Amino acid sequence: MAEDDDRRCLNELRRLRLRVDFRYHVGKYEFLERLYRLIENWTGQLPNLRHIFQESEIDQILLWDYEDNEYFRRSTTFVQFAVRTGYRDVPRLDINDAPILNRCTALHRLAVHTDYCSSSALFAIYDRYDANYRDRSGFTHFHAACKLGFRGVVREFLEVGRVDPDLVVYATGDRPLHLAIQHERSLVFEELLLAGADPNLPDGRGETPLHLACRKRDEGAWARLVLSVADREGRRALNVNAPDNEGRIALHAAVANLLPDVILAMLDRGLNMCRPFPRWRSFEERLAASEDRFAARLAAGALGVVEIFEAHGFTRIPAMHIMRAFSNRGLLRRSALAVTTWHAGDEEFAEAASEIRIDSSLSLYDLLRLSPSEAARAPVTWTDYFEFACSSGLWTLPERHWLPCSLYLCEIMMRRLCRRVALFRLCRMMLYALPIDVCEAILDSMSALDLYSFCVVSVWPIVRAWARESNRH
Repeated sequence: MAEDDDRRCLNELRRLRLRVDFRYHVGKYEFLERLYRLIENWTGQLPNLRHIFQESEIDQILLWDYEDNEYFRRSTTFVQFAVRTGYRDVPRLDINDAPILNRCTALHRLAVHTDYCSSSALFAIYDRYDANYRDRSGFTHFHAACKLGFRGVVREFLEVGRVDPDLVVYATGDRPLHLAIQHERSLVFEELLLAGADPNLPDGRGETPLHLACRKRDEGAWARLVLSVADREGRRALNVNAPDNEGRIALHAAVANLLPDVILAMLDRGLNMCRPFPRWRSFEERLAASEDRFAARLAAGALGVVEIFEAHGFTRIPAMHIMRAFSNRGLLRRSALAVTTWHAGDEEFAEAASEIRIDSSLSLYDLLRLSPSEAARAPVTWTDYFEFACSSGLWTLPERHWLPCSLYLCEIMMRRLCRRVALFRLCRMMLYALPIDVCEAILDSMSALDLYSFCVVSVWPIVRAWARESNRH
């Protein structure tokens, strides 16, 4: 009876093989439906898959299995069944009995077309870590493990296969560290550094891992990880001044993403600030990717970036670029509107805001009770604003207050940022004839949008004079 069951399942598998065209994928879904039903209810001895399918056909079924299992939702996948049967990839050998590594496998095709794979079972099929297959682009099984985030598999390649932790994909210039950052595989990133990967090597665009980390829209999480992990004792020193192919260092991305804490961390590691400041369009891209309820975080980041640059001798230019981006995206207009339309007078808000600290001596409620001009002059550092904006403090308020409160705080911080530039412009326009306190009183009545507009208008005579002088030459 057992022999009949063995033959029944085996014969059914052979018949299935005849129902599908592997080259043109004709009959694919009917084949998979029947295949899954068969292997879930398989009885008797497990088959030798090589006696039924060609190697290329097994590769194709393995790929279909990963591509379409979300559709079929089967409890037993083909890759699990193949592992149970004992199927393992056997490398082809050259005349010297060395594995032929130039081969595109199902693992390559899976890794190229997906960023997520929940199981490393396919690596149990391709379990020869000394056979690091590469496709035509130079993408290898090792790169696939880095991209998909399988730390244990990466370790096996490094220790057993003796794979270079800086192995490059020659078609793109990507290295394992770059792949780990692009696909947010922090454990793989640390494993590669432990194995001696160089965090200063560039990809095809000349970008180091720090460039990629600073460009990610994750509030600086990856940049902080790269800076902290790469600098641990015994590892290569991180070069924060390495330029990409266009001459930009990681600082440009950190500034454009409004990450003052990352800039400070890079300064501690020898950052050279003598570089052109990013143009306003770089900031517009960052603002366009965010919602107004995060306006306080954007303003705090902008304030921090400007104050850091001003402390290193960059006067007014950084502020003007950032102010222009905020104005073009309409944030200055919407934050000014929040000041005139939002009144947080209910007891529920007052109670919650009183528990939230901006710094050791000032609560959020105390800050909001001040007029915007008074709040802009409050002795609160940019680091206090930034730490508050990055915390969960704002989200402990009643939800209906999240958006207006964030815009209100944005107005306070942007007034502080714009006010310094406007004060300089006003004093210069008046030929320093007015006392500072009088100039400050004039500016106190202006919103951040008014202050920016004043800065733009006041700078035009200087621009026209410069243009006339340039035309003479």
